[in-house]
Amino acid sequence: MDGPSGKGGVAVSNNATHKPIPPILASDTLPKKIATRILTNLLERTLMMREPPPRLKWHEIVTSSHDPIRNGAIALAVNRILEEDIPGAIAELGVYRGRTSRLLRTLAPDRMLYLFDTFRGFPSKDLEAPDKRFSDTSIDSVKRVIGDLSRVVIRDGYFPDTARGLENEQFALVMLDVDLFAPTLAGLEFFYSRMAPGGYIFSHDYHNHDPIVGVRAAFRDFLSNKPESFVEIPDLWGTVVLRRLKPSG
Repeated sequence: MDGPSGKGGVAVSNNATHKPIPPILASDTLPKKIATRILTNLLERTLMMREPPPRLKWHEIVTSSHDPIRNGAIALAVNRILEEDIPGAIAELGVYRGRTSRLLRTLAPDRMLYLFDTFRGFPSKDLEAPDKRFSDTSIDSVKRVIGDLSRVVIRDGYFPDTARGLENEQFALVMLDVDLFAPTLAGLEFFYSRMAPGGYIFSHDYHNHDPIVGVRAAFRDFLSNKPESFVEIPDLWGTVVLRRLKPSG
């Protein structure tokens, strides 16, 4: 997720336990500025592609996120979609506060962007016990984060109910970040058959071992009779990426 998340018709979660910020970094101090400069330089040396695709603002992509590896992978996938002219809209199931939504909007401003979330955290019917994580968001705050809302459609509510009317839509890239088994499986079931050949499905939290998270099980069950597999990305919570096969010949 974009950090923790209550997402898509079904909510989402990063389920990270956040450690307190050391006092030396908690205020706008000279030590903080020095530490920030050092960490930024380290990020640039570690994550900077020597020759990134010309259309990508790589420095901005990898230094403006708490998860630069994930953002970099998303950017490269969008770039591939545009270079290969793979048709279709972009969708994000599990929006939380909209940081990934803003990235997708920036990378592909000419594509339709569908955003699915409860904007109230995890739906109670998908939980065995109450869990209030990722409810600290709203549609209005997400709109402010995204900025330019042209070609952006927000679907508020429980997924897949909120996908009604999009049965004939085609998708080039889909982000799944809903943590739980049921919404992840629902996302795979709805989007897979509507992916353009060569399109990408990303799913966050594959390697998140919080007991509530069911991404791994959802992928195992869904892909058991599918020809595709996935690639694992070493970002903060272990994103996986599936690319829809293109017809042979």
